[in-house]
Amino acid sequence: MITSIVIIVIGIYFFLRGLLVMLESPYDPSAAMNLPLTPPFPNTILLFIPILIYFFGVYAIKEYIQKKYITEEAQKKVIHKDAIAPMDLEIARKLFHTVIDAVLICYLFIGDFVSIAVFSSATAMGTTHGYTQFFFIVHALIWMKTPYIIPNAGQMITVFAILIVFFIASFSDLIRLYKFRYYPIKAVSNIYREKERYFFGPHIYLAAGGLFAVLFFPPKIGMATIAIAALGDAFATIIGISYGKHKLHGGKSRKTWEGCIGGFIAGFGFSLLSYLVLLPQYPDGNLLEGIIISLTGALVLFLIDFYSPPIKASDNILNPVICSIAMFTISIII
Repeated sequence: MITSIVIIVIGIYFFLRGLLVMLESPYDPSAAMNLPLTPPFPNTILLFIPILIYFFGVYAIKEYIQKKYITEEAQKKVIHKDAIAPMDLEIARKLFHTVIDAVLICYLFIGDFVSIAVFSSATAMGTTHGYTQFFFIVHALIWMKTPYIIPNAGQMITVFAILIVFFIASFSDLIRLYKFRYYPIKAVSNIYREKERYFFGPHIYLAAGGLFAVLFFPPKIGMATIAIAALGDAFATIIGISYGKHKLHGGKSRKTWEGCIGGFIAGFGFSLLSYLVLLPQYPDGNLLEGIIISLTGALVLFLIDFYSPPIKASDNILNPVICSIAMFTISIII
C-alpha cells in the first residue's frame, strides 16, 4: 500500500509538472527544460515497454515450443536454501542494493556527460538538417546559444536510470508472480525469502523509494538517502549475519544489535561521504551540516530496523521515504 501511494504521488507530480509547463509556455520548446525529464529521455523510457514485451514474448514462445519448463514448486527442490550459506544468500539479496547505489554516480559525472553527448548531437542534427521532431528542443538551444549542460542534468539522468530499472524489475516480477513458467531468470527466485515469494521483490520497493528521494529532494539529500537505504541497509544485514549474537527484543526478533549498530555506522559513513562529494556545489554547505544530516538519516535507518514494522518488505520503501523527509526537514531547520 505504501509503495502504491508513493508511485501514485510520483505519477501525479510528473503530470502536474508537465501540465504547468504546457500551460505556461505552450509554444516555447525551451520550456521542456523545466521538466523532470527533458526530451528525448521520456521517449526512450517508453521505448523500453515494447522492447520488454518483445524480449519476454520471444522467451515465452521458446518455452511453449520446447515444453521444457519448470514450475516454482519444482524450482524450490532444485536448489535447497539450506544448502546455501546464509551469508551467500544475503549477499545475493543485497546485490540490487549496491546496483541501485550506482545511480549516485549519475549526480556527479554521468548527468553532465550524457547531456553534453545528447544535446550536442541534437544540435548538430538541427544545424545540418534543420528542424527535427525527435529533438525539438534543438531550436531553443541554438537560438539561446546556451551551454548544452542543463541545470538538473544529474537529477534527470538519475531519475531516468531508476525509471528504467523500475520498469524492468516490475515487468519481470509480474511474470514471476502470474506466469512463472515464462519467467526467464528462475534461479533468482531462490534468493527470495518466503514472505517475498508471493509478492513483488524488495528491489521494486527500493527503486520506488529511491525515485521518490531523487525526484522531490535536492541532490545532497537524494544521494545521502540512497547511500543509507542501499548500502546502510545492506551492511546491517551482512554484519548481523556475520557477527550478530545479541537478538533484539529479548530474542524475539531475528535481527541483532550488532546488525542495527553496523547499519547505523555504515549509513552515517556513506551518507556523509556522499554529502562531502557534493559539497562544492553548495557554497553555503559545511561539514557540520553534513554530519547532522547524515546522523539524522542513519538514526532513521536504525529506528526502522529496530522496530521492524510488520509490513511486508516495508524497510525497503520506508527507509528511502522517511530518511529523505527527515534529512530534508533537518537541513531546513539548521
